Amino acid sequence: MSPSLVGFQIDPFQDLLIAVFMNTCPGDPGHSSCQVRPLSMTGGKHSSGASESSCTLLGDYEEESIIHINGDLVTILVQGLSVHQVIIVWDWKAAKLKTQLHFTQVLIFDLAFLSDYLLCVLEDRFISGTTKQAALLVYDVKSTTAEIVLHDSNFVAAFLLPDCSDDVDIEHISLQVDLVPQSSSGGLAAISLFGRYTGNGDGPAFRTLDIFVHSSFLVRCSEASYDRRRIIPWSEWGPFNTHAVSTTSSDYIEEQPISLSGLRASARSTSESIVRVYDFDPLRIGRSRGEEEIMISDSCHVPPGTWNKDGISTHLPCLVSEVELPTTLRWWNPKYGMICELGLFSAIDDPSADVGFGWFGI
Repeated sequence: MSPSLVGFQIDPFQDLLIAVFMNTCPGDPGHSSCQVRPLSMTGGKHSSGASESSCTLLGDYEEESIIHINGDLVTILVQGLSVHQVIIVWDWKAAKLKTQLHFTQVLIFDLAFLSDYLLCVLEDRFISGTTKQAALLVYDVKSTTAEIVLHDSNFVAAFLLPDCSDDVDIEHISLQVDLVPQSSSGGLAAISLFGRYTGNGDGPAFRTLDIFVHSSFLVRCSEASYDRRRIIPWSEWGPFNTHAVSTTSSDYIEEQPISLSGLRASARSTSESIVRVYDFDPLRIGRSRGEEEIMISDSCHVPPGTWNKDGISTHLPCLVSEVELPTTLRWWNPKYGMICELGLFSAIDDPSADVGFGWFGI
């Protein structure tokens, strides 16, 4: 049986395309081989920067993967058959397996690099004391030398996320991190939690919680935890270092990725013609103070009962604006849109016309 393509990722700056294939092992249908191939984006053949043409790993993998490229390193999250997930960290230039992180009895929703060597992973049921709650775990993948590592044995830091009410089930968590050069003003990390209300009351059926944080803050806290790994409760890191926003709806809330660029983010809004833009640049915030037409949010409060019984208060300042799109972009699709320092760029999903692209300066 020929291998099947289950995912790919590109890095235009390195002329690199990482393709992941799965293939059933001959004579053993319960096991699969995961093959990673570094290819040239322009030629489609073996990348000239790689030592070998592929890396093959054996295991009981299913055909599902999330892939990230960060310099010489490639991380691949693959779903196992025996209630476990594996994160493969591979040096594609040296064709060397750095490590495998094995996660059992938990669910990994997403992962992303915080820096050249720090990998953050979103876990749904991290055990802290006697409680289980969602957490952002940070690993140093460059200093890790063991081929197989259990997920709870070598993380650098664990940032606990706000707990949710007993009658709210978390269905999905997504993570975006904008990696920017260290010489710039830094980037953002955005964590989005999607929950479903399961109680007997008349509350909205669907809940979301978006958390914005400076990625440099997560890096500093993680680096400070090298000597003694830390489990950091939400009460210690969240209230004064994040900006949390919650929405509720009686109708299903379709997952809409948050777009990041530097210290700006664009996120969902209650109206199809409105895009909400957040700006966390301290210089722009300082220049805007005193201008009545610009909204500065120094605090944000999620009411009790929306996500959890106590409510959530955060105090990371930001500029908040709701951008009304022109008629030509009223079908702006946040799934295929992105923000940059100059404006919004998106594919136009208009059922009455061919798919096109639109630009709107902000």
